[in-house]
Amino acid sequence: VIVEARPGSETLYGCKTITQGHPLPPYDYEIEINALGRTLKTPIPQPPYIFSEHQNPPFDGFNVGITWHGHHLSFSKYRFLESEWFKKLLKIPDVRLWSLQKGECPPFMTAASMENWSETADLVSKMDLYIGVDTSVAHLCAAMGKPTWVLACQKGYHSPFFKPDI
Repeated sequence: VIVEARPGSETLYGCKTITQGHPLPPYDYEIEINALGRTLKTPIPQPPYIFSEHQNPPFDGFNVGITWHGHHLSFSKYRFLESEWFKKLLKIPDVRLWSLQKGECPPFMTAASMENWSETADLVSKMDLYIGVDTSVAHLCAAMGKPTWVLACQKGYHSPFFKPDI
């Protein structure tokens, strides 16, 4: 098995990877990763199935990773909160909020350096909880087995992977 991975995410999959855009070695079959379960008729694996390359010690306190908006070009109005909304969580003793929003950090959150998916996974491995909107970071947190709370708007939101509790 060889996975073609985006630059910076090669260490996440636990198998041989080729950086996207580089020549592939000879292979017998090619399949999109999203089609694997359906094609092979296998159940979706239970998390964790993505791992951090480094085993770093956890941070002190209760660490919560936060995102408050998705990519600006896709379904933004359904995946957007004001970052100030999360400030209320600081009333909980020993809570430390971490901005997992690339390039943005309000003054009441701790900034983190995340230049690629491996660095993001290293940071996520130290989190006790993720809270935020439906982003790639939310999916990474869930795939790493972290408690993941995805905040969705009341109407118009659909994901084929989640069934509402209503």
